[in-house]
Amino acid sequence: MADQTDGFLSPFLRKKRIEMALPFIKGRVIDIGCGVGKLAKYVEAENYVGIDLVLILFIIPYYFV
Repeated sequence: MADQTDGFLSPFLRKKRIEMALPFIKGRVIDIGCGVGKLAKYVEAENYVGIDLVLILFIIPYYFV
C-alpha cells in the first residue's frame, strides 16, 4: 500500500500500519519504500536504513553531477 501524505485518512492509516508492524520489528531494519521515513523514529538509528525510489531517481543523480 502506497503511503500518501495528504489524504484525509493517511495519518490514521499510517499510524495503524506502524502499530501493526511494531511487534515484529527486531534488530536491524531495512525499510524499502520508506517515503519520508516515519518508521525511523521507532527504531534505533544505528539499526535503521531507509531506501526509497524517489531518493534513487531524483536525489542521487544530482549528487554525482
